[in-house]
Amino acid sequence: MKGIEFLRKLFTEQELNAILQKAHNSLQKELNDKDYRMAAFYSLDIAHIYDLLGDREKAEQHYRITTEYLDCADFQPLWIRLECLRALGKLEEAVKAALSNPSHSKIELAELYKEAGKHDIARKIYAELATRQFCNPDRLENFIYPQYLQHISNLWERAQNAEKAREFNESAREAWEKVEAKLEKHLYPIEKAWLNEGVGYIYEKACNFEKAMDYYQKAGEEYDLANMEKYRASSETHQVDGDWDHYAIYFYTQLPETLMINFLEYFMKFNFRRIKYRILMLEEKMRG
Repeated sequence: MKGIEFLRKLFTEQELNAILQKAHNSLQKELNDKDYRMAAFYSLDIAHIYDLLGDREKAEQHYRITTEYLDCADFQPLWIRLECLRALGKLEEAVKAALSNPSHSKIELAELYKEAGKHDIARKIYAELATRQFCNPDRLENFIYPQYLQHISNLWERAQNAEKAREFNESAREAWEKVEAKLEKHLYPIEKAWLNEGVGYIYEKACNFEKAMDYYQKAGEEYDLANMEKYRASSETHQVDGDWDHYAIYFYTQLPETLMINFLEYFMKFNFRRIKYRILMLEEKMRG
């Protein structure tokens, strides 16, 4: 089963149509205000929703329109343009757009080269990224450090260096076991949720599916708790000023397709959908 089919399982058609209507209303408001940057965000949401609904014609129409809104915007987020060009199959144009922008992500550039069939260039970029990762000694006992090691493992995997990928995955597991044994820092539910989700992925990559599922389920429980009124303020604070920036890099690298379900709505909904997606994908692996 393809990734988009799992993504579709996260919604009912009624839910998608409700989100679609809100996105259309928000888009019209931004167009009335001539805020073309925000219009591009909502237009991209609409394109993603049509993709999830299986209406490829309307999806492509809105991917094209989104780039037109960007052309009118004072500030043009590069990732939105690249997302649209990739969805439209304009990979060479996407590569040129990335290279012409000094703020482009090397990881995204490597993915574009890979999708364009330039695998040697993609592997070279991934290997360079993995090699250049800087290890700050102050982070060695930090509870995020295992995620950092797994991120390097992922880069080596994409560089098609299986030995290095296994080496760093093993290091990530060992680092987590050390951190877990003396984890004293008080963590809020949202922090525990992100942590468990990230650790689950480490064990999934090690093919320890049962342990990975345990951590994913713990993450789901912590997300439920984080969304309760008692913890909602702390969850929102940590999303803006906490560790989310670290996890976002790791999670989007692991699951780039989840951009399709990160709509401009309450951020906890994305957390719920993402962990459910991980569980669905892992269940499929466990069925063989």
